[in-house]
Amino acid sequence: WMQYLTAYGALIDIAKLSRDDFVIITAASSSVGLAAIQIANIVGATAIAVTRTSAKRHALLKFGAAHVVASADE
Repeated sequence: WMQYLTAYGALIDIAKLSRDDFVIITAASSSVGLAAIQIANIVGATAIAVTRTSAKRHALLKFGAAHVVASADE
């Protein structure tokens, strides 16, 4: 539950994330990153996941990220 509390606090409470916003989620395959993707999707925002390599691209897309950026590859 802690990862959801962390992501919620940052995205909803502080940043006021809302429908039609875009959010870049670094370390997207971490527990907080995955929670952030879910929270972004729940409010209708577009989640852009950033990960180091493209090895996790498919998993992040399947988890709900709209886009994935592999920072070491792109």
